[in-house]
Amino acid sequence: MHSRSELGSSCIDLKVLDNVRNTLKLKYMFDSPKLCGSSIIQLYYSLILAVSPFRMAPKTMEPIAKRLFKGILIFEFAGVLGAYWLFQRMNTSQEFRQTLNKRFPSILEVYYKSNEWAGIYGIREMDQETWYKKDNP
Repeated sequence: MHSRSELGSSCIDLKVLDNVRNTLKLKYMFDSPKLCGSSIIQLYYSLILAVSPFRMAPKTMEPIAKRLFKGILIFEFAGVLGAYWLFQRMNTSQEFRQTLNKRFPSILEVYYKSNEWAGIYGIREMDQETWYKKDNP
């Protein structure tokens, strides 16, 4: 390795540049054993571009596919939890079913049909009878 007095204050040794180039995987080829003056400026800009946070390595589709799959899985899990919560609320509260009957009758109809399909009959009739008695005392 050359001493600082041999190279001068504005020159860089080729071994140092090769180490930097190999570390940062630069494709910048150096022909001379020493770089001076404007070549140092070119090297400086090459190093800035090499370590810039805006310069990103090309991504493969695998990480994107994994993130998309995880997002879909979380979305489906949230949907299942929401459906379970809604069914539990309808199954335990007649007042909630009455609110749904006024605002979203199609959702209540699905609840009644699913219970009838499961072999549980009489909930619809019991609700209608109770609501009729409340409206017409």
